This record gives sequence, structure tokens and C-alpha cells, in this order.
Amino acid sequence: MKKVICMVSIFSLFCTFFTALPEPANAAGTTYYVDSTGGDDKNSGTTQDAAWKSLDKVNATTFSPDDKILFKAGESWNGRLWPKGSGENGRPIIINMHGTGSKPLIAGVTTELEAVFLKNQQYWEINNLEVTNSSPLPFDRDWENPRGQRRGVYILNEEAGILNHIHIKNMNIHDVDGSYTTRSGGLIFDSVGSNTPSAFNDILIDGNTLTDVDAYGIFIGSNCILRYGMGDLWPWVPKPYGPWTPSTQVKIANNTVIRAATGGIAWNVTDGAIVEHNTVQQATYLATNASIWWAYADNNLVQFNESFASVNGAEDGHGFDVDAGNINSLVQYNYSHNNAGGFLPFC
Repeated sequence: MKKVICMVSIFSLFCTFFTALPEPANAAGTTYYVDSTGGDDKNSGTTQDAAWKSLDKVNATTFSPDDKILFKAGESWNGRLWPKGSGENGRPIIINMHGTGSKPLIAGVTTELEAVFLKNQQYWEINNLEVTNSSPLPFDRDWENPRGQRRGVYILNEEAGILNHIHIKNMNIHDVDGSYTTRSGGLIFDSVGSNTPSAFNDILIDGNTLTDVDAYGIFIGSNCILRYGMGDLWPWVPKPYGPWTPSTQVKIANNTVIRAATGGIAWNVTDGAIVEHNTVQQATYLATNASIWWAYADNNLVQFNESFASVNGAEDGHGFDVDAGNINSLVQYNYSHNNAGGFLPFC
């Protein structure tokens, strides 16, 4: 009996020891610093004194969950920022600034349509950048004009199914000279699902300022629109269209849009979008549109927004627009004033 008790006691101690071992912790991400004047791409990039220099170095790197990419305040870069890789649930990859001073500037170049770009990536947060993407060519209503579909920030899901957690916050996006399409402007999310129905889950667009952006300020679009006999949309949206596949957990809040060539804020093919505490001023100043509108979207909550001073009211020019194909929109506590087309149409 003593031997049995001794063996049971030893076995219990072993069980206690092994069950008490902590789970291995997730490896902490790496912080990378980028400095356009004091950096060097031969550096490790992992301290401020050993920062990288160029967008090329960032773009050639595949980042991992929890990584951070910090651009130095007051510095500027010309080109397209397209870092690679994806984060994981609860462990996003974060772009931000470090130091004091003005937001780091990413200035787009004419050879690239986007200044900041993600394609088929997820779990990213992009914060506190200044972004421009100008063109010397004039705006016109031909969507195929030589300017091209230029964007400040472009988030593209191309046949990738559902992509998660893209947050864009506290950006200063201005002087984006695109063409007359819904896929062109300051901040564009785009889903293309002709073969694989594709959309986003968990989009947050918060606290951004967008000024002089053509054609749109903020636009969430998709070609996955087919339901209830929906027909043709716009010539620039990729075809064939896919089955209606909505983006979910969409929130657009606390943004300011000033002088968008056409629409200020618009979203298509979403379910449960919340759009609140935004201000849109002098939208539609180059071509007719509505300042804040939505289409092919379900269960929309649009509240506490201000829309004013839109122009080109002969066709649209409204402060708000419940456009085609929507189900269940609640529009409340908004302020619409001095809009050429009035307050609100229903299409």
C-alpha cells in the first residue's frame, strides 16, 4: 500500500508540473523605423539609429503579425508604399509615425496609380500619414482619360474571399487627381469577386481628413452585386459580376471630406454599416453626384453627419442619397444645409 501511495503521489506531481507549464507566448513583433534623410537600407531597421531609408526597402519586406513600421515625423518619400504580408486575428501589422512634427508624407508618382496600397492582405492598421497623388492632367468626365484611376490609399481584395481587419485612422489625404470613377479618389476599398465571392470584414475608417480628392473622398465598392435582378452598374467596374457578397462590420466615423470632385462618402455592398459624425463640404464640385450615398447595402445606420455646400444640383447635388438596391436604412440626426440638390432622394 505504501508503494502504491508513493507511486500515485509521484504521478500526481508529474501531472501537476506538466499542466502548470505556461502556454508558449506568441513571439512579439518587430518594430522597424524608416527615416528618409538619416536612414540606410543596409541597416537592420530595428532601431531609430539604424533606420531604413526608402520605400523600396519597405516594399521588398514581408512583414509578420505584430510588426510595426514607423515612419519618421517631418520626413517625406516619393513613390508607392506597398509593404507585404498579413497579420493575424488580434495581432495586426501597424503602420504609424514616430517622433514629433508633421505627419510623414507619402507622395505618389505618376508611374503608379496608388500612393499607399494593400492587395489581398489582412489585419493591417494604417495611421498618421500624409498622402498625396497628384497629376498635371485636367479632370474630365471620361473615366478612361489619361489621368487614370488614381488613389491616395487603395485597399484591393481581388478574388481573395473574405479579408479581415483593415483600419485606416488619422490620415491627411489631399490632392489626389483621379478620373471620374468610383474606383478613384482619396481612400478606396475595392472588392473584385468574379470567380471567388470576395469582401471585407471589419473595416474602420476613422478620423481622417480628405481634401481636393478626385473623384471620391471615401468609397467602399464591389463587383459582387448580383441579387434581385440587379443589372449593369458602371462601365469601369470589373465584369462578370459576382453574387451579392457584403462587407461586414463597416464603420466610417469622424472623417472630414472637403472638395471631393464627385461624392464625398459612399459605400456599396455592405451589411450593417455605421456611418456617423462625418462632415462633407463642397462635394460634387466637378461632376454631379451626392455628398453621402449608399447602394446595394443592407441595414445601414447613418447618423450625426453634416453635409453642406454641394454644387451641380441639376442631376444630383444632394446632401444624402438612399440610392439603388438598399434594404433597411435608418437615416437620423443628420444636418443637411446649403446643398444644391436638397436633402435626400430615394432611388
